[in-house]
Amino acid sequence: MKQELFANTGLQTSSVLPFRRINFVPALRSDAHATPPNVDLHPLNAEMPALPPPQTARPAGQHAGMADKPFFPESNVQLQWCGPRKAGSGLINLGNTCFMNSVLQCLTHTPPLAELFLSQQNLSSSSDGSDNRQLDPIAATQAHIKRALTSHTALQPKWHARNLKAINRRFRLGRQEDAHEYLRCVLDAMHEAYLKPFKSKPPPGLAATTFVHRIFGGRLRSQIVCEGVDYTSSTCDPFLDLSLEINKASSLTRALQHFTAPEVLDGDNRYRCPKNNKLVRAFKRISIEEAPNVLTIHLKRFDFFGRGHKISKKVEYGLELDLGPYMTQHIQKQHQHLKQLRKLDSQQQQQLLSGSSGMGHRPVLYDLYAVLVHIGHSLHSGHYVCFVKAGNGAWHSCDDHRVHSVSQRSVEGLQAYILFYIRRQPKGSAGVLPAAVASVAQNAAVAANKLQQQQQQQRLRQQQQQTDRPQQQLMQEAGSNITKAPAAAGHGQADALAQQQQQFSLASQPARPAQSGAASAADAPQKAATALSESTARAQPAQEQSM
Repeated sequence: MKQELFANTGLQTSSVLPFRRINFVPALRSDAHATPPNVDLHPLNAEMPALPPPQTARPAGQHAGMADKPFFPESNVQLQWCGPRKAGSGLINLGNTCFMNSVLQCLTHTPPLAELFLSQQNLSSSSDGSDNRQLDPIAATQAHIKRALTSHTALQPKWHARNLKAINRRFRLGRQEDAHEYLRCVLDAMHEAYLKPFKSKPPPGLAATTFVHRIFGGRLRSQIVCEGVDYTSSTCDPFLDLSLEINKASSLTRALQHFTAPEVLDGDNRYRCPKNNKLVRAFKRISIEEAPNVLTIHLKRFDFFGRGHKISKKVEYGLELDLGPYMTQHIQKQHQHLKQLRKLDSQQQQQLLSGSSGMGHRPVLYDLYAVLVHIGHSLHSGHYVCFVKAGNGAWHSCDDHRVHSVSQRSVEGLQAYILFYIRRQPKGSAGVLPAAVASVAQNAAVAANKLQQQQQQQRLRQQQQQTDRPQQQLMQEAGSNITKAPAAAGHGQADALAQQQQQFSLASQPARPAQSGAASAADAPQKAATALSESTARAQPAQEQSM
């Protein structure tokens, strides 16, 4: 039976499984395969219709409809206080929370952040339910700053103490923590809380427009240049503070110079060039691409390896800071200038250096408003205090619940751990001069100052020459009048002589240059001589009466 089946089908009997050929018969009628209604059929291998573009996820909550706009406009950053304000209230230590109290005091006295929180603007990321609001770091910090700037008694920062784990899982209440780490975690927590209502994570460019990054954020440029290969890698990364090494720096400016100095990548640290996929010698340099409105500088005083050794050396800093020399624009201009110098001989180099007035940088000026200090010898022990500049311009020391005013001079000599500077002019301000104009203006100011000093020294020499001769005459006249006066003169004569000697001593002093144009400094000896003659005339009647 099987053999007949295989014979009819044309298959061999050695096959294991039987197969039957299927023949397809075309339809006899044209309407046999009519298309059912509401069904769209497409021929095989035909071009498929274009799909509609995917819809961009829109943020939920109060930020809905802002996906194409910045969260916080740059123009809303207010660099100065709206009016004079007193220093914030002291903060009670809730158990080794001096690190937290010092950071909160510095944030409270940051003008852009304080004015934003005092403007009654609701920046909370959770507007639904009290449970979520209790875990919101934005709402808690805003409420704290409002209370601190309006209260007259010491406060207990209970929310920040109880929710240390919400800021960082490794934080524990009652244990000394690093103030810089807590500052970074608080700012990051407010930034993430602001973006929490979004269903999808915003792109980095949009995420950098939150109020946290608008106030504290800037951008660093990292550039790697391969030696012997025509390849340069350049990337930009956001930052909320600058951490500077101080091992080889005695001042803040030196630390910034080391931070932006080129680093040689050689030996075991050679760079793998993407162009030829080889390890090559390269140069890496970091510069400031975009300067922030509030510049937070962390001086690396602690060695986190081992027992947390502290570097207790003094690092000098000023009440103002110019960030212009460390900006990318100025550093690249210097690099191009050096490349030109290498191609010239010594004489041409000297000519280029003498005419390079356009090498001046664009000034980016900052003013100091807060200093955070660690007192102690180790990371795991010691005490944190801070010094802040209030809205009325006075400096204050904040040591937990104790707040008192201090002098500006005492702030300059501190062993700073974190420095807070605020920008003097907004970003993109028209008042900032271009680099070439600023350099010319600076050189002109220096030359004018030197010329003014030379003219002042010349005037002083002339005045000294004019004063020497009248002084000798006055000394002779005064000596003769004093010898003529009898020893038994009355009280009126003695008073007159005392007044005469006083005027003589004043007249014998070197004349000072006049501060106004009303009187000339050369008239001082004549006025002194006139006054002396008048006093002598008043002394003569007194002599006659006594006789």
